[in-house]
Amino acid sequence: ADMTSLFSNHIRRQKELVDVRLTGLRETVIGNKTFLDGHVSSMEGITTDAKRKWQEFSMQAENEAKDSAVFSAAKHCRMELLLQQCVSTSESAIKHWKRSHVSLNEMGSHHVSTMVSLVRNVSNSNEQHDSEIGLARVAAEEDVANNCDDIIQLVDSVSEQERGSISGILESTKTHANTLEVLREDHSCQSASIEQKALDTFQQKYMDYEPSGTTPIRCETDIPSKGTIDSLRAMPVDSLVEEFRENHSYESFEVKELKPSLIPRSPLIQLN
Repeated sequence: ADMTSLFSNHIRRQKELVDVRLTGLRETVIGNKTFLDGHVSSMEGITTDAKRKWQEFSMQAENEAKDSAVFSAAKHCRMELLLQQCVSTSESAIKHWKRSHVSLNEMGSHHVSTMVSLVRNVSNSNEQHDSEIGLARVAAEEDVANNCDDIIQLVDSVSEQERGSISGILESTKTHANTLEVLREDHSCQSASIEQKALDTFQQKYMDYEPSGTTPIRCETDIPSKGTIDSLRAMPVDSLVEEFRENHSYESFEVKELKPSLIPRSPLIQLN
């Protein structure tokens, strides 16, 4: 009975432990299932999001590929057009270069022929000029040989004429110098005489009167009129000099007789 009770207790205890263990396992399984369900749902969301993003990326890549294809096609067409233009331009340039080459060859040949003819003409002209210069040199040498004596005689005659002219100029210069010296001496003498005449005149004119019972006589000098002065200005200097020499000789500088005045004056009153 004790063994049975012990065995029963042991069995019951084992059963309880098993039940507790199973309960723990069930709870663990339930928790794991819940976790797995959440993980599966999150994975489904991630998968859905990744699928959506992949679809968007594939559509964008497809659109970009289409755009790139269109752009590449347009660029290819543009390149073909530019290539055709380059080919046409190159063909035009080649044709133009060929025409230019032909024109240059023609111009070069024409210029060469022209230069050859010009050089030939210049050479002929130089030869003719050399012959003319030789003839002119021979003629000049003959003329110089023939006219050398005449030239020497002409130079001698010109030298004699120059010497005669120089001697005449020297004599004329000496004569003029002597004339100027005589004129200077004459001018000095006349200046001295005029100065003396002026002193005598002023002494007689400004002499103090003395009281007397007779009427004094006023002395006046001859003053030329305006017409006389104008006529003297119009005359040349040589004529004036000659007239002055004729009217004022060395003897004419003596004291002339004073003209009596026609205006009577009363006698001076004697001072007390």
